[in-house]
Amino acid sequence: PNYTSEFQRYVRASLGEGLPVYGQSVFDNAAAFVVADAAPMNPDYAVGPGDELFIRAWGGVDIDYRAQVDRSGIIYIPQVGATNVGGIKLRDLDGYIRTVVARNFRNFELTVSMGRLRGIPIMVLGAASRPGSYTVSAQSTLLNALLASGGPAARGTMRDIQLKRGGVVVARLDLYSLLLQGDKSGDVSLQAGDVIYIPSVGTQAAISGNVANPAIFELRKGDTFINLLAYAGGLTAN
Repeated sequence: PNYTSEFQRYVRASLGEGLPVYGQSVFDNAAAFVVADAAPMNPDYAVGPGDELFIRAWGGVDIDYRAQVDRSGIIYIPQVGATNVGGIKLRDLDGYIRTVVARNFRNFELTVSMGRLRGIPIMVLGAASRPGSYTVSAQSTLLNALLASGGPAARGTMRDIQLKRGGVVVARLDLYSLLLQGDKSGDVSLQAGDVIYIPSVGTQAAISGNVANPAIFELRKGDTFINLLAYAGGLTAN
């Protein structure tokens, strides 16, 4: 849970009213995480152990088969045999399977689709609402995992969420870029063993009154009052 921070209590005492922490409401409904499995598949998704494939062929050969990729990246296709699909990208999968089947058969039509995706283990650490280990869909992104874990706690930053892979920071996500500008460039795909680290919150400032979005905002180095006013959506007509 996102407990009230000391700064929120100070703002309430100063203004006589409470103000929300900007962006926190995004994580109030963790059900949004289910979007990961319902979303369109990324054509760059690489098939791996645990993934499920549906293969149908008709005409010169009759195949209606559900295959699960084993630990070696191999599936067994009836009438065709063992086929290594590990690492094949989704965009290339149909053509790849078609080529394999064509070694033994001619004049057929074929479709390949993804079924259940494998789960990958990750960790969410630092000032997270629900830190710990998670198993997420292999198609998940950094934002999906944040939704699953409840996002930053009241003491956590929204401006510098770090993705660590092999002990090295490989991506940083500023949620304000996403929320204010719709910029998803920092929302990268996850890999097994990734660690999402949420540092402590930086400098905060509250703004209330005749602004479009009264709230508590987190400032980055170099931000001025003009930046704060822009975060709050500018002045109202009054």
